[in-house]
Formats: sequence, structure tokens, C-alpha cells
Amino acid sequence: MCKAFSCVIGRDKTVTWRFGTDSHEGLIKIAGYTDDTIDPDKIEFCRIEISPKNGSYLEPDEWVFKIDMDVTPTWWTLDHKKACLKEHKKWLKQLDKILIRKPIINPFRDVVPPKEITEEHIRLLREWASVGGSVWDRDFRVCYLE
Repeated sequence: MCKAFSCVIGRDKTVTWRFGTDSHEGLIKIAGYTDDTIDPDKIEFCRIEISPKNGSYLEPDEWVFKIDMDVTPTWWTLDHKKACLKEHKKWLKQLDKILIRKPIINPFRDVVPPKEITEEHIRLLREWASVGGSVWDRDFRVCYLE
């Protein structure tokens, strides 16, 4: 599975990425490459992922660079990696514009679940669900509650 920052880089160090697109296949299409060989001498692009080691985009510990291919092209150099890292910095700037870096708090953390669901729980659920009537179609809601 592709990570949030995915890109493809060509032999000529052209890096292709789009904010919100993490599919290498989509990026390959955007870049106009053909994915038709596993010969390291003939591969025209390389799939790259850069993701937080701890898996948290809110509080990343360390960014991990990965060539996401079974075969590394023979033309691959440190300069290709540097080009990808430069584009990753641009991606991070876009991410910081939309990401709210606040701790996620579970609103139910102090709620003890009941041992048994009672008629009162069901009544409260129906009452809560009726609020959705202004947004959802009644038939849609009813199929889940009745």
C-alpha cells in the first residue's frame, strides 16, 4: 500500500507527485511513464515513499525513505534521493497548511460501557438518530434502527 507521500522519479531526476495522490500507478500515468519492464537497465522511473517511522503524521519521529520496488534501476544515485527529499519538503509545507497538530482525544475515554443494553439505551439511540433526519432520508435511517 502506498504511503501519503509517494512519488515517482525519472532517470532525469524529474519527480512527479500530487498532493492527495498516493497511488504510484496514478503518478506513473500522470508522468507518462510505461511500466513494462523489470530490467534494471531499462526501467525509466522509480517508485518512492517517504513516511514517518512511527506511523504518525501528527507527531512524526523520523521520516523514512524507501524505494518501493523489487528492482532498483541501475541509474539510481544519491542525487535522485536528494531530488525526492526536496519534493518531500514541499509536500510537508502543503500538509502543514491543512493538518491540525493537536492530540486526538477520545470523547468516550471516561465512559464505562453498560454490561447490558436496555430499552432506555435504545430509546436514547433513536432520539439521537432522529437528529440525522435533517440530513438523512428517513427510510435510510429506519433500516438501521427498526
